[in-house]
Amino acid sequence: SLIETKVDRIWISIDGIGDVHNKIRRHSNAYELTSSAVKKLVALKKNCNSKYPGIVITTVINNLNINNIEDVCNEYCKDYIDEVAIAHNFFYTIDMVNKHNSIYKDGKYFLSKNNASGGDFVNSHDINTDLLNESLNKVLEKFKNYNLRIYPSEIIGKNKIHSYYHEPYKPLNDLKTCSSPWKMPEIHPDGTMKFAWKCFNITTGDLKKNDFLDLWN
Repeated sequence: SLIETKVDRIWISIDGIGDVHNKIRRHSNAYELTSSAVKKLVALKKNCNSKYPGIVITTVINNLNINNIEDVCNEYCKDYIDEVAIAHNFFYTIDMVNKHNSIYKDGKYFLSKNNASGGDFVNSHDINTDLLNESLNKVLEKFKNYNLRIYPSEIIGKNKIHSYYHEPYKPLNDLKTCSSPWKMPEIHPDGTMKFAWKCFNITTGDLKKNDFLDLWN
């Protein structure tokens, strides 16, 4: 079981409470199923007297849930939840994809336009950054004694939030490169291991056939 394997942490996506989460996930019963799974995991840890796995509730910011961030924190900033993570949306506009592809015209660095963010609630230019800044400031103050984090931590404050969503070409804190491929491997449902798959069409191997450390190194 998850308890016996001592998995360090499980990240569970809760993008809003009730119908907000359901609409984002395009499933009428998504929130009930997910929240029920969280309760079962909490009960299992308690029954086994185990601190593993740590439970992280993560909410990815979009147009639909800015007003729901406090509700998520009210529900899950509890002693039995190890962390609540509010994550800024990692997005690509069509213009960004086109400019990238003008440099990397083919091969493994070429981006499909399907990688670009779109739809009703992930359009970065439609994010109300003033309202988002107010929401984040409110929960950071209200839950300052709880393990509530904003990801990436650099995107905090009115000016930086506005710049991130409306000036996507401007580096954060004058960073010149992205270190994500060296920090976060991504395991896909088919067992393939990739790095920053939205940026690079690179597969390092198959975890069904190879050891994780071999692929990582």
